Amino acid sequence: MNKKTQFKVVLVKNIRKDGTYPIKIRYTENRKSYFQNTGFNIKEYEWHNAKSQVNSRHPEYQKINQEIELMMQKNMDEIIKKEEHPTADLKKIKPKSKEITIGEILNLRLENERNRANVSTEKKLNTAMNHLKVSGISKLGLSNFTVTQIKQFDTYLLVKKNISAYSRKCYHAVVRATLNEYCTENFIGYDSWNDPYRRFKGDKIGEVKKESLKGDDIHKLTEYLIFNKKKSGRRFDAACMFLFSFYTCGLRFGDVFNLLWGNIGVDGILRGIASKGH
Repeated sequence: MNKKTQFKVVLVKNIRKDGTYPIKIRYTENRKSYFQNTGFNIKEYEWHNAKSQVNSRHPEYQKINQEIELMMQKNMDEIIKKEEHPTADLKKIKPKSKEITIGEILNLRLENERNRANVSTEKKLNTAMNHLKVSGISKLGLSNFTVTQIKQFDTYLLVKKNISAYSRKCYHAVVRATLNEYCTENFIGYDSWNDPYRRFKGDKIGEVKKESLKGDDIHKLTEYLIFNKKKSGRRFDAACMFLFSFYTCGLRFGDVFNLLWGNIGVDGILRGIASKGH
């Protein structure tokens, strides 16, 4: 077998709705990696990272490891056969794999954040995803996403949507973090992804002046909620969220969204509030 072709079984860190992770076979040839789905999904604690196999905590670990081993052996045999017959079509041996798009990668993380009940990050991803769809960037393959497309996306946000420099920076940050995280977890090398954001320079953002609220400001906000005839609207909802968080000693907005009546005791004390979606 060609020494340049390497095989390894990996647990891909893309959590599913049921809390499991997919097991895939990674093939690396000439510094290019591609993956074959094994069809098996397990919990993270059921994976032996050093041995690259399912550990004994899974009830069917022996069966799964044997079937994956057979899949790898079959592909190795096909590659050896190709080397013995150089005219064979290498594409028929390699698992067919269509390059993943920018939109698909963001959707994967969006689903993960939704499963973790991380409301704040989910909202940022969802908004960024909508802008990528309208601008046409979401259909691009990962290897085709270059600094040119980043500038195109930034121009769209500025000209078409009139979005501020600070907000554009936030959208770029969430897209960059998502793509880098995906490439790291899926062992994608520099030949396919070389973080084009390192060569992108957005608009400089001036220093934001922060002002602390005084006691009188809190009273004014409270009076606004009480005496405002129109009990709706973005400003009213924002004031409600802020005051609720203020009077609960800084409860995160994401935790406020996930708050249930069962978390409030008869004495009015909040119980069972977990941070960061855990």
